[in-house]
Amino acid sequence: MLGLNRGTLVLRDRDSGDYSIWAAYGLTDSEIERGRYTVGEGVTGKVLATGQPLVVPDIGKEPLFLNRTKARSNDNTRRNVAFLSVPVTVQGEILGVLSADRIFSDDQAGYQEDIRFMTVLASLIGQACKLSKAVEQGRQALEREKEELRSEVKGRYRLSDVAGGSRKMQEVYGTVERVAPTRSTVLIRGESGTGKELIARALHYNSPRAAAAFIRVSCAALPQNLLESELFGHERGAFTGASEMRRGRFELADGGTLFLDEIGDIDL
Repeated sequence: MLGLNRGTLVLRDRDSGDYSIWAAYGLTDSEIERGRYTVGEGVTGKVLATGQPLVVPDIGKEPLFLNRTKARSNDNTRRNVAFLSVPVTVQGEILGVLSADRIFSDDQAGYQEDIRFMTVLASLIGQACKLSKAVEQGRQALEREKEELRSEVKGRYRLSDVAGGSRKMQEVYGTVERVAPTRSTVLIRGESGTGKELIARALHYNSPRAAAAFIRVSCAALPQNLLESELFGHERGAFTGASEMRRGRFELADGGTLFLDEIGDIDL
C-alpha cells in the first residue's frame, strides 16, 4: 500500500546469537537463506550496532550496501532504489532490523514518513518477539518440569520397589517384563493391598507408552448411571445436565494406559 517492496525482517537467533532473515517479501527462498548478518557489517549490521534508523537514498552508489541476499544483482534492480532500515527493539535491547526497498525519490520528507511508519511497526514486532520469547521460556520450563516428574514417577514405580521375593512374585515380575513392551490387555488379580496398582503402574512406566497418560478409574466409586459417561464421555446436550462436551477416560488414556481398578464391581 505504501509502495515499499522487498521487505525483510532480520532477527537474532535465540540459540546461536546469529542474525538472519526470519520473514521477507519479494525474495526467493534461496535469497532468504543467504540473508545472514553480523553486527557492524554493511547497512543492516550498522543499524544493529547503532540502534538508529538508516536511509540509503541510492543503493547503487552506497558501498555499505552488501546485497547479501543477491536479490539485487541485476543492474536494473539496483537502479533508482532506496533502502530503509529501522531497528527492532524492546526495552532497549536490539532484537533485529526491519528493512524495505523504495523507489528513489528526491522527497526526503517522504523517507522520514516511511521511517516513522516502519519504526512503529518495528516496535510492534519487538513486543511480539518479547511475548513469544516469554511463552517459549514458559513452555520449556513446563517441559523440563514434566520430564523431571516423569523420571521421578518412573523411578518410583520400578519393579525393584515392589515388595516380595517369593517364586510366585518372581513369576509376576517376569510376566510384567514380557508384557510391558506389548499392547496387550492385562488382567491383574489379587486381594486388597497386594499391590495391584503398583503392578499396573510398573507395566505403564516400563512400556513404550510411559510418556503418555496413566489414567486410573475406581470403578467401585462410580454410580452405575454415570459409568458410561465417565468411561466414554458425552457430547454437549446429550442428556439433561450435559452442559458441555466431556472427554471419556478411554479418550484421555489414548496412547497411554487405562487402569480400571475394581472392574469386577461393574454390573455386567
